[in-house]
Amino acid sequence: MKKSALFLLSCVLCPLIACSGKTDTTDDTLTDIPEDAIPFEYDVTMTKFIKLKGTVNDSLPMDILFDTGMPDGIVVSDSLRGLIPSVVNVQIGHQIRPMNVYFKPRKDPLFTHYLGSNGAILSWRFFEDQRLKISFQHTYLHVMDSSESLTAYDSVPLYRHPIQPNYLLVPVSIYTQGKVIPVRLLFDTGTNIFASNLHPELGLTYGLKLDSTYFKNGKKPFKEGFQLKSDSIGIGKMNVPTGRFGVGFYQHRRNNQLFDGLLGTLYMEHYDMVLDFEHFVLYLKARTDTLEDKMEWHYF
Repeated sequence: MKKSALFLLSCVLCPLIACSGKTDTTDDTLTDIPEDAIPFEYDVTMTKFIKLKGTVNDSLPMDILFDTGMPDGIVVSDSLRGLIPSVVNVQIGHQIRPMNVYFKPRKDPLFTHYLGSNGAILSWRFFEDQRLKISFQHTYLHVMDSSESLTAYDSVPLYRHPIQPNYLLVPVSIYTQGKVIPVRLLFDTGTNIFASNLHPELGLTYGLKLDSTYFKNGKKPFKEGFQLKSDSIGIGKMNVPTGRFGVGFYQHRRNNQLFDGLLGTLYMEHYDMVLDFEHFVLYLKARTDTLEDKMEWHYF
């Protein structure tokens, strides 16, 4: 699909302008939020990104998008070129780690419309070798220690790509038109859809009916593609109805098949989850509240 982290993010964000797990006995109520939890902003009606408050080199405050689809480092606006070094110390909560710096054009809509000139996009490797809990229900991150157990979670492998091991893939089943399509999708908190950027041959292989699901008004490079109104998407034992729309297939994926596509936050937000970056296991547990479909725009 994408040859770099920067291209991955540009494809995701440009359309904005248009194994069994262990169990324990605690509930995720507000009183159970850890003292050292890292709060994040999450706009349920529009962006659906995990936005954190952080600092760079002890002095520069930043709004930081946590993006598990970015394989390395931290991405900032090129307006900061020459003002920060090629490696910086990033601090979020009590966690501090040196990260390589990459630059993205200052006119990118991510900076002009969402993060601002001092915004940044942070790779999952900031939490490398740790167990990271993401609570979409109570909007916080938490680095778990070895004494903390997992509650009523299902678990599946979190695969590292054999050629580019900083890409994290998860096994997904797409249920549509009476068929089940097994895929490995990039686990990507930097995209805000259910599943997308699958190559068209996947749809053709399974004999899907495409005539009523073709969209002619998408913007490049999504112009030549279609979306399926799939029934649901599942990971392990966890299955989420996709509602208004489900899976996007696009022609530009035809020449790059490092993975089958992207899995985004519109699916993930139905769970609390733990990303075990030491053993590479994904743990999921359904939320205890009712999650309404509040998305106010479509991605295609």
